[in-house]
Amino acid sequence: QADKIIMYDQNHLVGRAHFCLLEGDKTDQADAQFNFVLAKSEKHIAANMGKACILFNKKDYKGALGHFKKALKGNDNCPASVRLGMGLCFYRLGNTDKAQMAFERALELDPRSTGSLIGLAILHLNSGDKDKLIKGVKLLSQAYGIDSANSMTLNHLANHFFFKKDYQKVQHLAQHSLQGTEVEVIRAESCYQLARSYHNQQKYDQAFQYYYQSTQFASPSYVLPHFGLGQMYIFREDYANAALCFEKVLKIQPNNNETMKILGSLYSQSDDSDKRDQAKSLLQKVTTQCPEDIEAWIELGGILQNTEVTEALNAYTTAA
Repeated sequence: QADKIIMYDQNHLVGRAHFCLLEGDKTDQADAQFNFVLAKSEKHIAANMGKACILFNKKDYKGALGHFKKALKGNDNCPASVRLGMGLCFYRLGNTDKAQMAFERALELDPRSTGSLIGLAILHLNSGDKDKLIKGVKLLSQAYGIDSANSMTLNHLANHFFFKKDYQKVQHLAQHSLQGTEVEVIRAESCYQLARSYHNQQKYDQAFQYYYQSTQFASPSYVLPHFGLGQMYIFREDYANAALCFEKVLKIQPNNNETMKILGSLYSQSDDSDKRDQAKSLLQKVTTQCPEDIEAWIELGGILQNTEVTEALNAYTTAA
């Protein structure tokens, strides 16, 4: 009925578009409505923010940034979320200095912006600087104090306590994160935090369960749970499924030495000559990229010893 009364009212169209985004499967419909409004009013804050969110989710970070900037231009009273969006785009584009400035400006406008606190915390935690590391943890704690149910905050705190070897806290935080969100990429991270904490406690059944769950939620580029699940399959002596896991990792990270070494070892046990040739190729690549890796030289020597004795001897000699 509202459509019939105010079919082309800009705020009505933008409101409808945002509802379409929330439904999840109507992104194209939302995009069309944002485009219609922006054609009439290019500085419309909510329309630009909606359009930016669509582009960000499509990994068009430059395009998303452009729309956040349009929302800001000429609108002195822009909400802090515009600056937060800009910060996230700058971060994805690799411009960490501008990302930090955007997060800090967002916090000036809204000191309770948990997204901005988390963004700043990640920048500090990734810096490698000891003082910034402490500051990053404080920012996460601040975000937790504002919203103790925020799943991103909970996951980052779980990650911090994992390196402190406080696995009970990891499990408490990650479990709450998992229960508090329907966003699959965040659930994948929560499950991964749970899995690796159980893994380090040698509770392999629970670790297997959560690594597997994480792979079901994960985006194709998030390969950490596949690596962990592969390790669990090796522990269970299920080498075929282990190989499938590590193949998924290698597809995304083709130069990962550890993955190539594990796959080389798994393939070397195969009766299939093609697999053994793949093992040889992978291990040769590892020894070229990382000539000090003794394990790789020994594995390579084992593959070569029945067919290329001189090369096998060279590999064993290098390992020694």
